[in-house]
Amino acid sequence: MSRNAVGSFIVLLLLSTLSACGGSAQQTQSDSNKKQTKVVLIWCDVTSSLRDLESEEVANLASSVLDHLPEDARYVVYPIQNETGRPVHIIKKGPSLDATSVSEAETQDTMNVDRATYIKKEISRLYQENKKKHPHDRRTCILNTLEVSAKYFSQFDDNYDPELVFISDMLEDCQYTPLHRNVQLDQQPFSETIKMIDSFASPPDLSRARITIIVPTAKDTATVPSGQRPAPLDVERFWTTVFARCNFSKDLLANKDRYFWSPEGVPERLLRLAEE
Repeated sequence: MSRNAVGSFIVLLLLSTLSACGGSAQQTQSDSNKKQTKVVLIWCDVTSSLRDLESEEVANLASSVLDHLPEDARYVVYPIQNETGRPVHIIKKGPSLDATSVSEAETQDTMNVDRATYIKKEISRLYQENKKKHPHDRRTCILNTLEVSAKYFSQFDDNYDPELVFISDMLEDCQYTPLHRNVQLDQQPFSETIKMIDSFASPPDLSRARITIIVPTAKDTATVPSGQRPAPLDVERFWTTVFARCNFSKDLLANKDRYFWSPEGVPERLLRLAEE
């Protein structure tokens, strides 16, 4: 091969290599700019620790969150009650962890009602059942939802953006917890209860998720007798400490886009999800 031919070959080889690298870089850039699909897990409190109007507000808040999701979002709504370790969904779009799964469309077609009406009906039914079966037992097992939530999100790869939403007063009242202790936030001295978190031996990793806690507030909230519920700041401190054990760093807990405790209403970030 002549010297000129060799030179031309080397130039072509270099151009081909540069082109390939450029294409790879463009593909990497394209992948990094790819919009993630929202996948949302909502836990709705249906226990008797809530007042009647507060329970109705749970349904309204859940519907509002779902109404503001992007069209392509996947979601599931589970009840907070005694058996949170083995949940049966209220409604869902996409996969869930229970064996009775049917699609949202199938559910609503069967009921012949819109989503908000269906959610309100189901939450009311579950709330009334709990009050009837356990009039003196609030049975609020929220700690057990954490491992279930981690398992649910494990079905999705990095193309999904996980949102974990609790609509609840967050008053843990459960005998069998991952702390291996009976936890009753509304009855035990707070200084003793928060120390129990140290016994959380194998907390799940929830660091990929965005966590929002919405406390349902209604007109009958003010009728709760003084001292019947713990101080709101103590409840928030308890759960912030719990989530810190679930690999939520101080930076994540301080970032309102990643962790937010709302004392009333759906926070603005969730209301803007469909616009993103």
